[in-house]
Amino acid sequence: MRRPLTVIGFTAMPTLIAVSLLPLNAALVTGIFAIFVGAIILFVKETRRFAMLALALLSVGVSCVYYFTKSALVVQPAELLAGHTAKISGTLVEEPETNGERHYYVVETDFISLTGAPDKVKVRLFSNDFIDMEAYDTFSGEVTFYETADMAKNGYRAQGIYISGFFSGYPEVTENDKRPLGFQSIRIRRYVRSSVDSKFLPEIAGVIKGVILGDTSSLTDQTRDDFRRIGVSHLFAVSGMHLSIIMQFVMLLLGFFGVSKRVSAGISIALVVFFMAVTGFPFSAVRAGIMCIIYLTAQIIRRESDSLNSLAVALIYILAVNPFSATDIGLMMSAATNLGIILLCDKLSSAIFNHMPGRLRFPKIIRFFSMSVACSLSAGLFILPVSVLIFGEVSLISPVANLIIAPVASLMLCLAVLAVLFSPVEFFVFIYNPLFFIAGLLSKFCLALTQAFASLPFASASTNYKYIQVWLGLAVILIALALLFKNRRRMLRLAALLSCVLLLCGMVSYSVFDAGVTRIAVIDVGNGSSVMLYKAGHGVLVGCGGDRYAVNNVRSFMKDSGVTKLNALILPSLEPIHAAGAVEICREENPQMLVIPDEGLYFQQLSSLRMENVEYREMNNQTITVLDGITIDIFVTEKGPLISCKINNTSVLLSCPSADLRAAPKGYDRADLLLCTSALPLSAAELTPEFAVVSGDERFGTAAAAGLASQGITSYSTAGAGSIVIKTRGRGDLMAERIN
Repeated sequence: MRRPLTVIGFTAMPTLIAVSLLPLNAALVTGIFAIFVGAIILFVKETRRFAMLALALLSVGVSCVYYFTKSALVVQPAELLAGHTAKISGTLVEEPETNGERHYYVVETDFISLTGAPDKVKVRLFSNDFIDMEAYDTFSGEVTFYETADMAKNGYRAQGIYISGFFSGYPEVTENDKRPLGFQSIRIRRYVRSSVDSKFLPEIAGVIKGVILGDTSSLTDQTRDDFRRIGVSHLFAVSGMHLSIIMQFVMLLLGFFGVSKRVSAGISIALVVFFMAVTGFPFSAVRAGIMCIIYLTAQIIRRESDSLNSLAVALIYILAVNPFSATDIGLMMSAATNLGIILLCDKLSSAIFNHMPGRLRFPKIIRFFSMSVACSLSAGLFILPVSVLIFGEVSLISPVANLIIAPVASLMLCLAVLAVLFSPVEFFVFIYNPLFFIAGLLSKFCLALTQAFASLPFASASTNYKYIQVWLGLAVILIALALLFKNRRRMLRLAALLSCVLLLCGMVSYSVFDAGVTRIAVIDVGNGSSVMLYKAGHGVLVGCGGDRYAVNNVRSFMKDSGVTKLNALILPSLEPIHAAGAVEICREENPQMLVIPDEGLYFQQLSSLRMENVEYREMNNQTITVLDGITIDIFVTEKGPLISCKINNTSVLLSCPSADLRAAPKGYDRADLLLCTSALPLSAAELTPEFAVVSGDERFGTAAAAGLASQGITSYSTAGAGSIVIKTRGRGDLMAERIN
């Protein structure tokens, strides 16, 4: 049996990703079935020749059962704490983080004052007040637990965090005089951050810190989205690129001073472990570190290492420690990129080299170029499933972007690391200042290029678009069919060419048929209202309220729908139903226009925001042109505003719960489309729209939609089942679809 570890590693990883999307009991049933079938194959003499299949099935089965066991014994007891308030004591195990007005603390408890509660639980706590607490300090205080949002659960589980909470009051903190060795890596990480921050503006420093440490906290959401949009966000996952560059540089330097290769390899192992510690042992770095250690150990004992087996061993170790780490975005991107390079890079490089003119005259230059292109294409191809699964989009410009930006980022990494190493000694200022200066120029170049690529039309395409879904399906079918033919190489080339043609046809046809279409989305935010009108990447948000996680749903919807510019944010009221997430959205999106009432719950916070180039308007009777061919009329009644949107010949009415239609001007009651919350507007019985969409939870939203349906109105409700999008060209043509 060849490469059994590879079979185990590369079946366990996708299996654990898949079961994280399924009900827990399905994991147990699948696991038992896979183990049963695998055992039969091994024990029945006639089927033993399929030993590789049996091993794969056993790997699937063990992974599923392990996932179920860990969830039942560790995760579920922690999640049962949700909704309870208790006195706890524990230790802060990570550096505190600050996001906006909230301060976050990851702690490990040693006591929880609830009957039957586990003592040791890793919790992510927040406080609106800053708590003076360092990593590895101990504390005691009162905490209220709550369940982590569904969209963030997998990410936190990968970190071993199964429950969230907030401090009820200020805890009692005890400084730890004897901090463990791990605290030194935190101090070094802080020094690296402060060294970079002291030299550059936040965005430039953010790129450098992202490449060195994987720390993107200084980057704006827009910049992070731009890097993701063009398919180069893997540069911020500390991985093989970082460690291999550092490892090769150290071995080259030691070799220059006459140190033997075996001794150099041993020293490099120590430095690899040190770098992993400084970066905080993210899974992507652990994966790369294990592979580097295997490679260096092979050099010490004078053996050849197998890259594919090394990657599998790294994955097996990480998944054995924590099965939920399979859903860590950094690990998925790192593993996919590395797998693509291992399997395809050399073959693609040879093929490109053999077809390049001038390869005989300039073989080294052409070979370097061929290898760079091959690495970019290999990584981009294998990272595609991760982009589709996690980000819901396909980066069409990724191969070109990686080809240009990745080498620049590699050089920036080397220069920045050298600068940081020399910076503690003031005598070396003549060395580290020029290095920092060049690293800053390279960071600016990466930023400028990223913004330029991200601004291109069709730099990426959301998989919510039907043509992308069709293209992905057809591309998979074409590749599968190509593998059935004897002349696979030729047929795979033809399949790739046809896939590109299909994608181009889809993009062109979409542009033609989607021209002039405006979309009106009622975003699923629970019992609140967030309505997005958008076309050609520009949007207008009317209301930004809802339940606890509403702002995350609004943010995700904008990203998935390709809305990159918020032309206006209109808040009918400043109560949670319309404005719960308004402050966060304003900070992140910086709308060009903000229309708000002159009083209400969030007035002070919104008024104190320092946003550039924003036009402030008071909520009163007015007409606003917000998008091409779209106007919004606002009419304020004594009991709340009515907002009418005119899209050519199609009229849309957005109504507050208390608004009185009887006081509105003529025509407001003859809208083609009614958008409202589960608390229907006064005189709703007098309305006769073609469609009505209710924003509300399963209980109240469904009941309100049923009430409108009884009036003969075609009605829909978000009801926790997903956002509802209505498409129109403004000719009275309304088509509705639900987006989960």
